[in-house]
Amino acid sequence: MANIKSYIQANRLHIAIGLGGTLVALAFSVLMNFHSVNVDIAAVQHHASQIEWLNPASYFNGFHPVLLPILIKVSGITHWPLTGLLLSNLLYGLSCIWVYRIVHSQVNDVLVAVLATLIICSLKPFFEVFVSPMQDSLLVFLVLISLHKLIQKDLLWSGVFIGLAALARGHALYIGLLIFVFYVLKGKSLKQLYKWPLGAFIAYTPQMVVNIAATGNPFANHQLFNIYQHFYLGTFDYTAQLEVPSTLVQLIGNNPHLFFKEYVNLISQNLLFIAIPIIGIAWGVYVKRRPTITISLICLLYFATSILSNSSRAFAPALIFLALLTAYFIRYFKTLDFPGKYVLALTVIGLVHYSFIQNLTMLLDYRQSEKLTSEFSELMIHETPNLERKQVFNGHFEFTYTGIPGTIGRVRTNNWYRYKNEAYNTHYPAPLLTLPGPEMLDYCQTNEIQFLVIREGLIDEQLLREWQNTPGLKSISSRSRLRYSISTYYEILSKETDRIHLIKVGDAAI
Repeated sequence: MANIKSYIQANRLHIAIGLGGTLVALAFSVLMNFHSVNVDIAAVQHHASQIEWLNPASYFNGFHPVLLPILIKVSGITHWPLTGLLLSNLLYGLSCIWVYRIVHSQVNDVLVAVLATLIICSLKPFFEVFVSPMQDSLLVFLVLISLHKLIQKDLLWSGVFIGLAALARGHALYIGLLIFVFYVLKGKSLKQLYKWPLGAFIAYTPQMVVNIAATGNPFANHQLFNIYQHFYLGTFDYTAQLEVPSTLVQLIGNNPHLFFKEYVNLISQNLLFIAIPIIGIAWGVYVKRRPTITISLICLLYFATSILSNSSRAFAPALIFLALLTAYFIRYFKTLDFPGKYVLALTVIGLVHYSFIQNLTMLLDYRQSEKLTSEFSELMIHETPNLERKQVFNGHFEFTYTGIPGTIGRVRTNNWYRYKNEAYNTHYPAPLLTLPGPEMLDYCQTNEIQFLVIREGLIDEQLLREWQNTPGLKSISSRSRLRYSISTYYEILSKETDRIHLIKVGDAAI
């Protein structure tokens, strides 16, 4: 008991940070009724259900490494959305502790480390991975431990943890490379350097075994499809037959004008994460601080490349470098007299305020999704009590299922899960969103599709009206899709951006 008491006394700040973070994440989950808004989880659940323990090839799907499917299968496939969400909430508190420990080890100032941790851990790209049952929370947590071990010069275990992180998300290998560069550029001893790649190789071996068994290539994956889909969606209809270029250079060359136009758009949408490292480089040169320049360059390189995925969640694992850069800024301004401290205080308050607004609007959006999907699910179950997910066509990306048996439903023909997945394309065919009303009805009846969830923005308005007026296709609900924002008076504003329609498939009138 005395040991426990002394441990608590010695780690009061760590415990407060971890407990506070966990409670914040848990409160967010409570407010969204523990609803998973990430529709990808249904696809990974389905993949987990197909795994055969003694068949390594069955673990491969090209998009999600082995760790998440295994966790889903072990914890219970139907239980995972809740189990995974609670695990992510817990990992948020633990990750906040590791961010603080890493920053404090570099600046040796409690106040600076706390402020940097508060700023970075409250940013939406960091926080949102911990209110989802997807594996990004595991990725961030393992990356943080890897970096901390490296700072402690424990190269073998740092490599092991980055290898484990790569079992959660493949781009952990890229993040690991940046961590490795960070270590080398800090001028640390290179005598034991071989231990880091050795540890990473050992931990990543299970994925390489799976990849070889399934494809013959130890590093096989379909991640380029995610980039291709974002930049060229609308130029192809069928994911199953799509041939994606094998390199990023070839992918860009597919249509350079279209690619760079969209890339500039992505940069403008995520300007904060590009501008801060650029400012850091300029400031590091001005004050002649090599660590600031190094970390700023690492941040800029990672954000400029990870932005290609069009997912802010990809920023989360590298935000620890932004935390270090933020700490250097804070430490500098902390030493200044007025107005330096005034500028520092306003900046910290401004950034935390920005994060609060971003996370609040995310919560409103998630609650909207929860309300809409629960309502649609209840209507479908009321109309067809024995309904299964495979009898529902999901033409709206945000739609997830509530209370409908099964692991996965039908999704659009250009969905990621259809890419190079013969079994899914065979068992869950999906209708084209260009079929005339009578042909859509015939297709749905032939393939035992009972309901269509259609996002209005995905279909020609005149064709949608034709569907709704076709005997046998009955629109039973229609809901607005809203975009939330906070006004300068802190009023919750919303703007209708789309409508979601629930259409029941029945028998055509004779």
